[in-house]
Amino acid sequence: MSVLRGVVLFIRVFLCDRAKLAGENLILRQQLAILHETAKRPKLRKRGRSLLESDSRNRMPSRGL
Repeated sequence: MSVLRGVVLFIRVFLCDRAKLAGENLILRQQLAILHETAKRPKLRKRGRSLLESDSRNRMPSRGL
């Protein structure tokens, strides 16, 4: 009888943990959706764009072109 009780307890704990995780994921997705709606992206200026382009060129290996 104790083995059956252990199996039932294991299944119950497993299902409760999955339900909690699913609920937490739902809340986090909602928070991300709200963040994306309200957050404004900063404008990239020419100076910043030039810096990023030069940095990416320096990091990329030569293709032999």
